[in-house]
Amino acid sequence: MNTRKDLVQNLAPIYSFTIYQKIKKVTITLENEEYPILMASFDIEADHENIIVNRRLPMINRKGYR
Repeated sequence: MNTRKDLVQNLAPIYSFTIYQKIKKVTITLENEEYPILMASFDIEADHENIIVNRRLPMINRKGYR
């Protein structure tokens, strides 16, 4: 966990992604004090990268959360 904390501070990740047996889960860090993270889940067959990169991140940027 300490290594992960160091990486988070130094690399400033855009999102973290995990695949489970039945779903995919993403956590997106936001620069917003009221809502510091956005968590979403996807069906296992979903094209998650396309959804995140082409839909969610542009929406987050337009709203001013990044």
